Amino acid sequence: MTVVSPTEVWPFVLHGRFLAALMLVAAMTGFGRTHAARDDTATNRPRTMSD
Repeated sequence: MTVVSPTEVWPFVLHGRFLAALMLVAAMTGFGRTHAARDDTATNRPRTMSD
């Protein structure tokens, strides 16, 4: 087993943290969420009071 230097793998660590931060922001804002319309079809627009 060889020891890996942290300076050799920093892009992979950065990539993982970027994805985790992106998923956290998406979960908090609801970005990309699919909503159900009244006729049970999928839409990306949330229901409003006029629907």
